[in-house]
Amino acid sequence: MTVTEHQLLITPTTGIYGTYKRISYKAWTAIAEFIDNSTQSYFNHKKELEAREEFRQLQIQITYSSLKDGDCLSIVDNAHGMEKEDFERSILLNQPPKDTSGRCEYGMGLKTAACWFGNIWKIETTQLGSNKLYKADISVPTLVKDEPDSIIYTEEEADPDEHYTIITLEQLDKKLTDEKTIDKTKKYLSSIYREDIRNDNIQITYNGQVLTFEEPEIFEEQLEDGSIKVWKEDVEFTISHENKMLPVKGFVAIRKRGSTKDAGFALIRRGRVITNDTDATYRPAEVVGNSNSFGYQRLFGELHMDSWPVSQAKDSFDWQNSGLEKAFTDALKNAVKSYRDKAENLRTRSSNTTETPYKNPIPFPIINPNQPKEPIPAAKAETIQPKVYPTPSLSNNQIIPRENINSNPHSLSLVITHKNIDHQFRINYVSSGRQSWLILKTNDNINFELTLNLDHSFFKPLVSNKDILCQFAQFIASMILAEYLETEGMNIKIDPGIIRMSMGTLLGEIQIGEK
Repeated sequence: MTVTEHQLLITPTTGIYGTYKRISYKAWTAIAEFIDNSTQSYFNHKKELEAREEFRQLQIQITYSSLKDGDCLSIVDNAHGMEKEDFERSILLNQPPKDTSGRCEYGMGLKTAACWFGNIWKIETTQLGSNKLYKADISVPTLVKDEPDSIIYTEEEADPDEHYTIITLEQLDKKLTDEKTIDKTKKYLSSIYREDIRNDNIQITYNGQVLTFEEPEIFEEQLEDGSIKVWKEDVEFTISHENKMLPVKGFVAIRKRGSTKDAGFALIRRGRVITNDTDATYRPAEVVGNSNSFGYQRLFGELHMDSWPVSQAKDSFDWQNSGLEKAFTDALKNAVKSYRDKAENLRTRSSNTTETPYKNPIPFPIINPNQPKEPIPAAKAETIQPKVYPTPSLSNNQIIPRENINSNPHSLSLVITHKNIDHQFRINYVSSGRQSWLILKTNDNINFELTLNLDHSFFKPLVSNKDILCQFAQFIASMILAEYLETEGMNIKIDPGIIRMSMGTLLGEIQIGEK
């Protein structure tokens, strides 16, 4: 294979790259910069990608792992990829794309986010239809110390049918190891990209777990005439500012159940939420009331503001010093006044509402390790308890009954009954060379959807043996369920997804043979 080196002249001075470590990013806003690039590449070339038979959906895989020489963050997509011009622009400063009407408009996001996260960042990409693969390794400390006037990148041959971009960040300054930060990052990303997540053609995963957005339940009221009023209404207004007309269009609604964390307005620009570092939603007191009010806890909505000016980091609108925010809140306050009044006067369990009584969740049982175990009927696929930990597993020489398994060439469904609770598993088999070995999607610990990549080196010898694949699927399902039951309500210090990703790497490295 022929590898060619190129010199990319860097202006202004390379020392500027080091200053980006001081940008006021949060983990989710920095990661969002990479997702913006991936999704915009997909939107720009959607017809070309979806015309290909093997292209199922845009997949963006975020993987965080701890290495001996420092933590590592990677973002892998199967979007259109980059040719030479776009690849060089991704490295150069102040190089906006030709079309700035989408999510990528300043030409700075990838560089600033990569430098903010760590000391070394790498790019590997090839464009659909191109026979060229481009790679660059960039060391921020070297740029700051030596101030070279160019960066070296390589070009080599590639398969024209391949299309992807891989961003790898190493020797991280900003780490994602704290449980609260990990949970907040996943929650914010799910909120920011709710529009994409609602689209089945786009999937975003974090350490193998599919990000999902939980839609709030809307308050419904039974009127005197017997009809049901759903408290959701379209909102539309326009602000005139500095000779520009800035439209706002969306909806306002009232939550069925109040929430001090999740109520409020999502301000959406070009299909992604503009969020801040203190709240995932926008809740000015003059619009929704103070934090202890019913309006604050119940009023919510989504407002599309595609033409409004935004900060470079896209973590706020650029409206603080021009009077624009006040004009916006004044207009929004008038537009949602009747809904705020209703939310303020609303009391739960009202006799004229359609709300159903709240049911307490089934508590997870406290396990006494000295308590005798009840015998397990041979005909059932009941799980048993290890001596100390309540980890579900199949009893010796026991396989889930056939009546609990439905399979076809591309998927399998099974049930694991644990403590009289049926946990439903849907397992999909796909062949995708760059997809993770295992992707998990769930909103609870009852219903799970798993996707196994049969192109993974560990699975390839098993593809022809459906019985072994079926049993291995049962093993993985039990492992996933054990993760959830073992970590539920616990102050864990590690994301179980990290273990899953590491397991995929180790499975790929297994070598069996005689010595």
